[in-house]
Amino acid sequence: MEWKKSNNGKNIFEIKTYLIAQVAEGNSLKEFESDKKIILTQNGKVPDSSKPRTDYKYGEPYNLGIFAEEKDYVAFGAITNATLPNQPENKIYMASANIYIRMKNTRVMSLYIFNRVKKDDATFIKSFTKNWLDCLKKNK
Repeated sequence: MEWKKSNNGKNIFEIKTYLIAQVAEGNSLKEFESDKKIILTQNGKVPDSSKPRTDYKYGEPYNLGIFAEEKDYVAFGAITNATLPNQPENKIYMASANIYIRMKNTRVMSLYIFNRVKKDDATFIKSFTKNWLDCLKKNK
């Protein structure tokens, strides 16, 4: 629906949410654990990322930290000010989340969620991530 509204991607301001899934075949448990450790180190935990700061500039991401983690997955995200410098009246903030998850045997997936948000609200992206994780856990 949003894709049609956007004139097949020509008007990005109409696209509010999109999802991307990538599969990496052949990742060993050791590689998965190593990658997950790097993700945890780089993103850490942010005490209250539901209300991020409001002073970040164009293109600057605000780290939402790790907001879900278990043995087989880690989910983290950011909000980026995507307002074009020459169009300050068209405020655009994109929240993104990445779920790095180990599925059956050696299948590893990265699931990305992107959503336009109000700059001070990370609630939707976290809720969507939780719902997607719940679906994945049921189908593991």
